[in-house]
Amino acid sequence: MKQQRRAGISTTRYMLLVGIFISLSIIALGIDKLIPAGVAATADIDTFGPLVGAELLLALLGLIACPIAAWLYLEECQTNNQWRLLWGTCALALITEPFYDRVVTGEWFGFATIRPSNLAWALVVCFLVEKFITHQPWPIQVAVVLAGLAWLVIFQVGQWLPFIPAGLVIYAFFIMFHYLRDRENTMMLTAGMLGAVCFITPALGVALLHYRAGENNLGDTPGHGQGQAQRPSFWWLLWYPVAFACLTLVVSIR
Repeated sequence: MKQQRRAGISTTRYMLLVGIFISLSIIALGIDKLIPAGVAATADIDTFGPLVGAELLLALLGLIACPIAAWLYLEECQTNNQWRLLWGTCALALITEPFYDRVVTGEWFGFATIRPSNLAWALVVCFLVEKFITHQPWPIQVAVVLAGLAWLVIFQVGQWLPFIPAGLVIYAFFIMFHYLRDRENTMMLTAGMLGAVCFITPALGVALLHYRAGENNLGDTPGHGQGQAQRPSFWWLLWYPVAFACLTLVVSIR
């Protein structure tokens, strides 16, 4: 039977969407540096109120990227160059970390104490957890998933604002997609509920994922597996250190 391609959003467009939405969150982080500490408790709220609102709005819009990024990275984990992907992601996180530390803490390296670390480390955790839970008994899977969760919490991975743990959001979607990716309807319903719990906006990213392009042939799930129209490329991740480098330059000049 001839395969029929299902029209929808292509992988390339998903990579572009992730770049756009994460960039919004990085801009929100930059705005946060413009707002003096304790503004909410002072008369300056009249002056900086619009900035606080813009910061919160951009940060929440940035969360739309989380389910999409989790799906793209899970797809990359299924490629033949898996360990190359790990080393590439580690390099990405290491390159980004000094810029992240400079923006968040004001120092180039913040290794002396446990401080928030950049979002790329969440992808490293996702990769390692996915590899160690595959084809393992349930007790080991549960232990590994909880270990990954503990890592993200202890090191505050991907902490955009004090109340937005983007690293945990991506990790939650990644694990959920790993276990439910062969059950399209269940996966989308569960992801939608998870997105609604995680500040609502990630549910919009889940809705976008539902319309991913692919091929539907016999029993294949549309949009992945044998019918996947296009695998994501690692290069979609490189905008992240570039964006933080630009923000670091702006913060340093200011």
